[in-house]
Amino acid sequence: MSHQVALARYRKAVQFLEGLGKIDKSDYMKTRGEGRELFLKRLRVLLDRIGNPERTIPNFIHVGGTSGKGTTTMTIAEALLSRKERVGAYTSPHVTTTAERFWVNGALMHPKTFAALVEWIKPHLLWCDRYSPYGLPSYFEILFALALEHFRREGVEWAIVEVGCGGEFDATNVIPPARATIITNVGLDHTNILGSTKIEIAKTKSKIIKPGTVAFTMEESPRIRRVIQDTADKVKAPLYSAKNLDELLDKLSPVLGALDRPDRVSLPGRLEIMQRAPMVLLDVAHNPDKVQYLVDRLPKKKWHVLFGCAANKDARTMLETLIPFAKTLTFAPFQTSDRACFDPGRLEDIAKKIKPSQTTHVFLDANEALDSLLVKKYPASRPDPILVTGSFFLVADVRTRWILEDDILTTQNPFGKRNSAPSRPQPRAGRRGSARAGVRSKR
Repeated sequence: MSHQVALARYRKAVQFLEGLGKIDKSDYMKTRGEGRELFLKRLRVLLDRIGNPERTIPNFIHVGGTSGKGTTTMTIAEALLSRKERVGAYTSPHVTTTAERFWVNGALMHPKTFAALVEWIKPHLLWCDRYSPYGLPSYFEILFALALEHFRREGVEWAIVEVGCGGEFDATNVIPPARATIITNVGLDHTNILGSTKIEIAKTKSKIIKPGTVAFTMEESPRIRRVIQDTADKVKAPLYSAKNLDELLDKLSPVLGALDRPDRVSLPGRLEIMQRAPMVLLDVAHNPDKVQYLVDRLPKKKWHVLFGCAANKDARTMLETLIPFAKTLTFAPFQTSDRACFDPGRLEDIAKKIKPSQTTHVFLDANEALDSLLVKKYPASRPDPILVTGSFFLVADVRTRWILEDDILTTQNPFGKRNSAPSRPQPRAGRRGSARAGVRSKR
């Protein structure tokens, strides 16, 4: 099979899975209240149909929390890989292409492999749709089932799994008790699903802690740590606290075996410098905590900010954090997801209420907005830096002007022909360092 044929079949498989999201069914991302165990039950039916690949993987590490899940997942994966073991990682969402979610021993899933797995699972999905008492699994649930089967076929000894959303009813919670369970931290995000307070959110996130695991957290609040501790106590799981990712690796070593600290792990769309003249920085920060983390690490200068976010996000708080660093604010919607997008005109109104003198612009196309910033605004000498942030989906819309999907699939590397992570801006002096994880949101 030629590479172009493999790419075509890959795209057809992606289109098929995304098309299933149009079938009317219960959706975890839109549901709060009773009956949410449905999402785990219907995935378990599918896993039973395909031979329970989750039971063939010797060791799991489960990573939940509000921020830093992806970086924590991939840092642990790289640390385990240094021991010459078969290591798999599942992260979500993706930035540019679906294959980014599936990583084994340093490589993304090959497009030919992805297409073959989708063809293999199709009859089982049809059976679930017709005969399962819980119906057809969601897009996210199917992708996770494919990840588990991929890990089984690849002989993965360690699978590091990032929670998609929440914890208790997230599809990833079908895995057996993990060797280690990590709650990075707890912030206010997905409040329409997980709860309106950090206490409520902590309760559902901590439900990935199961009997037989050893739990860890980097949460700083004693009040929130007590919630996590209560969950751990109920299942008799020891809980350890770490101040940062380096300390977490040190504390994981007695549980997992000796771990080498990998070089700094970078992920697509996280403080990612795409060009330098002018500098264009992409960051997928999409809630107030992540935006605060972002601005704490920005070089101390004024930025031209291109911002867009999902309709259910706390846009006002994010803009209050960004405006002190913004020379101008440009608003645009994203187009790569079925998620509702915040009206850019409303975002401009919010920004003007926060700071009436703020210079703002509105576009209905993110790439046209970025073109305006790159071409029309600034002289070639000392060009001002540009920041694109607020949403995975907004970053996805513009990132392909530098890194093409075909390059990612051909190299099986999320940075395409760069073959390694690009440089990242250095944090400002005096700020604390810590760790932080691409785009369809369908579940």
